This record gives sequence, C-alpha cells and structure tokens, in this order.
Amino acid sequence: MLRFFPFAVLLIACACSQVGSDVPGSTAGASGAPTTFRVGVTTVTVTAGFTPGAGCSATQVTSQLQDFLSAFNAGDETVLPSFFGRSLTFSEGGGTGSQGGFFLLTGGTPQLLGYFASLHAKHESRRLVNLQLTSYQSQGDRIDFGYDIQRTGDAINDLAPGKGSMTCATRTIDVWNMGSGPATAAADPYGWIDAAAARRIATVVMLIDAYNASDMASLQALLSPEVAAWADCAGDKFVTISGELGRIRPMTKAETISYFEARFTDHDRLEIGQVTTLPCSGGGDCVGIRFARRSNDSLRALGFSNGIVGPQTNKTVFDENGLVRAFANASGPQDCHPV
Repeated sequence: MLRFFPFAVLLIACACSQVGSDVPGSTAGASGAPTTFRVGVTTVTVTAGFTPGAGCSATQVTSQLQDFLSAFNAGDETVLPSFFGRSLTFSEGGGTGSQGGFFLLTGGTPQLLGYFASLHAKHESRRLVNLQLTSYQSQGDRIDFGYDIQRTGDAINDLAPGKGSMTCATRTIDVWNMGSGPATAAADPYGWIDAAAARRIATVVMLIDAYNASDMASLQALLSPEVAAWADCAGDKFVTISGELGRIRPMTKAETISYFEARFTDHDRLEIGQVTTLPCSGGGDCVGIRFARRSNDSLRALGFSNGIVGPQTNKTVFDENGLVRAFANASGPQDCHPV
C-alpha cells in the first residue's frame, strides 16, 4: 500500500559509505576506453577521463539513484524530497495510454510529489537498467549522467532514456529529463547534438542578446507569430503576459511590445551560464537555460547591487518554424524570491 503523509520530513538518504577512487569503476581505464561494471541490477558505464569528486564516486551516484527509485516505488513521500536540490529542473515525457503526456517542474517539490502520486495510482514501478557517468562541471562539484529506466504500470511498459545532473556534496539531483523510447547507447562524452537542436540553441542565444540590447526589432523577429507564454520575475514579482501557465492563449504583438518595453526600462540583463536540450510534450526538443547572472533596476532597489545568480529554471519552446513560442523563467510567484 502506498503511504502519503500530509507533511514532508526530509531524511538524508545515504547512498554508500565508500568514497573516492577506492570504489570499483570510479575512474576509467588507463587505455582511455570506457569502464563498465555492475552495481546491483544496474550496468554502469564510466567514460574515459572520469575522476570523481568527493561524494560522487561511480558507486555512490549509482546507489543514490537506485535509492531514489526505491523510494519512488514505495511511494515514500517523506523521503522523496531529500533526493532533489532547491534549484531543480524536472521534466518527463512519453508513456502510452493514460500515462502518456508531459510534466515539467522548475523549482520546489510539492507539485512533484503530486505528479509521483498520480503515477503511483497507475501502479508505475521503475528500475535503473543502465547508467552512464559522463563528465563533471563547476570544478567537479556536479556530475552529469545518462540513464535507461524500465517503467512498468497499468498503461506503460517501456525503457525510457534520460539525462540529469547531481550535486556531489549533497548527492541531490539538480536536473532530471526523461523521455520514452529505445534504450540509449553509452553516453557520448563529447555531447554531440543534431543540427536542429543547434539551431534552437543559437536562436535562444540570439534572443537573449537582443533582449539585453533592448533591440525590439530583432527580438520580435525571433518570436513565433502566436507566442503562447512568456513568464518571468520582475524583482520579486511574478509577471506573465499570457495569463496563468497551463491556461495559455496567443499574445498579441501589442502585448509583447508593451511587456518588453517595461523590461527594457528596468535595464534587465540576463547572462547565460549553461544550455541544454529538454524533451517537449509535442515531440522533439526544447531548450533549457541556466543563467549565470541577472541584474536590473528592480533587483538593485531590493539591495542586490550586483544582481543575482539565476534564474536556473528556464524552458524555451519553439514552433514548427524554429521561432520561440513560449519562454518561462518562472512557473509562479514561488520562483520569484531573489537570494
């Protein structure tokens, strides 16, 4: 029987007591070839040049993800929040029948627990089949990984590929992006993307450049004729020009111009830190952005003279012509508390 409680008590899950290079498979072989070994039911592939940071040995990362899926399968709502960081981007797509569709969360866990509960109601169970440990970021503080998860339930039976990242010090998940399809091959250490994804990323970079330059004409040229949503924070206020997300309607050109003129007046600037591709509900990929810094007059008035780190949760959606149809730096007021 699934157990859900009216409140969440965060318990820190211990993945494994071993750390560092004494863990089998924590470093790729001297020949430069990937190293493959097993941790329980999971086949783990470590790419060449993999050198673990403290808390992120191959076995520790594998065990932590296995523990997360065990908590998911048990429906243990008291433990599940402890597996995720504060700046979480979580998206899942795919499935068939009543379990098809797409879920996106940017920050916070209450909605995520509700999403998990909806899957538990359909008796979904998950098993980590393959894990690929690929690279480190931020001086080894965070690890990137790819995976294949076997999903079974009332209306689903597939092997879902995905990718994510984890903070080493806390072993909490920062990014979780899962789709549906055949098993993936061992993760590519070079991170190749196709031409369509490259064009979408280039469009996002041009969009932010135009936004920072207060270049209305260039900005408008990159937007779809029917922009469905643009949601963001202005200082500590949540602003959107499409009503509530989930109840979107196409914006008029006058609405977009009025909105951007107000942001230009606030001298809003966004500095891109990292980009990635994310699964879209209609198929294909969207683009996710983590911003290294944001500054504007509203933040300076709140005491943030040098701006803030973030937003960390952007998702950009495109139309069939590669123009931006939706842009979300925030999903609601809960994301607009600058720190």
